[in-house]
Amino acid sequence: MKLKGSVTLFLSLLLAVILGVFQVLFQSLRIAGGRVQAEAGVEEGLYSVFSGYHRELFDRYRVFFLDAGYGSAGFRPEIMLNIVETSLEQSCYSGKRENLWNCTREMSAVTGYTLATDNNGAAFYEQAVDYMKDTLGIQGIQLLADQLTQQKSTVEEQKIQGDYDSAKEAQEVYEQKKEEQMAGETGLPGDEQQTQADPDPAAPPLVEVPAGFQNPLDIIRQVQNMGLLGLVFPADRQLSQAEVRLEELPSHRQLECGMGMGIAVPEEGITEQLLFLQYMMEHLGCFGEEQAQEGLRYQLEYVIGGKDSDKKNLEFVVKELLAVRTAANMVHLLTDTGKQAQVHQMAMVIGSAVGLPFLESVISLALQAAWSFGESVLDIRCLLGGGKIPLVKDAGSWQLSLENLSKILELLNQEPDTGDEGMTYQQYLRLLLFMKSGQTRLDRTMDVAEQQIRAGGQENFSLDRCVYSLEVEMKIRCENREFTILRSYGYGM
Repeated sequence: MKLKGSVTLFLSLLLAVILGVFQVLFQSLRIAGGRVQAEAGVEEGLYSVFSGYHRELFDRYRVFFLDAGYGSAGFRPEIMLNIVETSLEQSCYSGKRENLWNCTREMSAVTGYTLATDNNGAAFYEQAVDYMKDTLGIQGIQLLADQLTQQKSTVEEQKIQGDYDSAKEAQEVYEQKKEEQMAGETGLPGDEQQTQADPDPAAPPLVEVPAGFQNPLDIIRQVQNMGLLGLVFPADRQLSQAEVRLEELPSHRQLECGMGMGIAVPEEGITEQLLFLQYMMEHLGCFGEEQAQEGLRYQLEYVIGGKDSDKKNLEFVVKELLAVRTAANMVHLLTDTGKQAQVHQMAMVIGSAVGLPFLESVISLALQAAWSFGESVLDIRCLLGGGKIPLVKDAGSWQLSLENLSKILELLNQEPDTGDEGMTYQQYLRLLLFMKSGQTRLDRTMDVAEQQIRAGGQENFSLDRCVYSLEVEMKIRCENREFTILRSYGYGM
């Protein structure tokens, strides 16, 4: 028996409406699904881009950056964009390479990025400080802050109290008067010769000059004219001859700049400054604790001096140490009554020896400057040899007697006395670094980081081509509908 079917007009219209609704729902779901897949593809692409961070830079300096030069000498944003585009296509296509969502990319572009050197190196500084916050306790930082603040205050007070500049001026006056005296003895200027023949009756009496007396002021003048580094450098060490071209470093060349994205200026309170200072102490080498085999080896010295060779930077630091130590030693001499009596007696002998007894006060001040200088030379020699020198000395930590001041060259040929109390060379470096400006410390630290990566064989590496964050824009068409995806990502997000 045959069955006949029929459908009413109403039911036909109802089915048509239902099918239309389902078609609209399906298309809407397809558009929504396509949008979700496209957005997921863009985000995954950005993750893929930043997963290619520079491994050596991270291993050495614990900062995340993407080398957007990809080993070349240029900036290659198209490579980053291509990675995101590939991820987008893979997200929209099934395993059989079928475009299930019917999505096509109409346009893509990099609309913004920030670089390691943007905003004066804010991204580098922020990461370094965050790393140290995770590894160093706040209590330890507070103790270091108190210590360095006190040390800095002590150094500044010593420079004022020691008044070493006035003492050096006294040395110059002494030298000038001595030359005038010698010229008068030769009979060149008649007036001076007459003056010497008729001494001032108010001048102090001449004292007996010991046989074989060596004028320590003359000896110290000879030492001051020598190369200071050669006097204090340990005989058993080899001086690094590494050099660098300053014009190639980030702090000296014209830098690439990011676009379209900014980075907030990180906080730079005393805590952040000390965290970055400790970061430098841990990640940069110095004389005695060299970390590099290529490039600059005295890296902390470079941050302080900013010169183009290890030798020049070490010379600069030695002169800075000399200024700190001479002021400190001068303060000790001025406050030690026993040493003041010795200086007065020796000044009288020198005045008699050179025929200038009336300049006893000037000679005393010049002698104190010479004595503090000689003591400082021995101090620096001790520090470079691995010893310790207290920032503020007492009679027990004083090394050079006044009688041995004229024998300082002989003492420098002997084994140095390595003190066991006080501050090490590295601790003095930290104090000198603390006295530099924060921006100088950051700029030169980035110089060292880039230079070390280049010295390791990556000649094209540049920090101003290292990306910290990236923003991309994609225009997508799905089922005749267009929408725009704008996404950004970076190591600080």
